[in-house]
This record gives sequence, structure tokens and C-alpha cells, in this order.
Amino acid sequence: MSLCGVKTSDTYTKQGHIGVMLLRKYQSMGFGTEILIALSSFCFSTLGYHKLLGPPVPANTKSINMLLNAEYQKEAVLRDNWILDGKYIDTPLYTLVETDYRKQFTSE
Repeated sequence: MSLCGVKTSDTYTKQGHIGVMLLRKYQSMGFGTEILIALSSFCFSTLGYHKLLGPPVPANTKSINMLLNAEYQKEAVLRDNWILDGKYIDTPLYTLVETDYRKQFTSE
């Protein structure tokens, strides 16, 4: 039904890239947002991350909406960051910092 994961991108600053993929028939049902929130919680509470980064493919509006629904904020645009169909594309970067997560999703 889904695939999700996090990859440590910087151990010193405690940052990781996070991602969620769903089969098309399960998209737009809220599952991705629930998975992203749960995985973010695990990363902050158990793994000790400080910041999570989610760089979606720009045309993937469902992925962008999932990030926004999980309280990720657009922080930057990474120029010529990926190659898609043989061409370099800019990638928006959405992030969630642990303190913002705690304010939004916990009573701490």
C-alpha cells in the first residue's frame, strides 16, 4: 500500500530527508499525511532528529499538499537539483523543524 522512509543527510545538525509513496488507488484519502506525521514523530521523538526535509517533484501537487497538511513549510527552491526526463529541474524544499512539530502536534 505504501513505502516510506527517512535518510540521514547530516548527523551533526540532525537532519534527514523524508518521503512517502502511495499506490495511486490510496492517494487523496489522507493516508499519506497520517504516515508522514507518524514518521515525523518517530524521527523527532525516537531518532533525535532536529529537522526533516521533504523535496517533492514540483509537478506532484498531491505530494506538496501532503507536506503542507503535515505542517511542513516551503523553505527554499533548490536550483537545478534533479534530472527529470533528461533535464535539470528546480526542486522546492519543504521542511519541518522539531520545535514547530511539537507546537503543532503535541501538548509539550
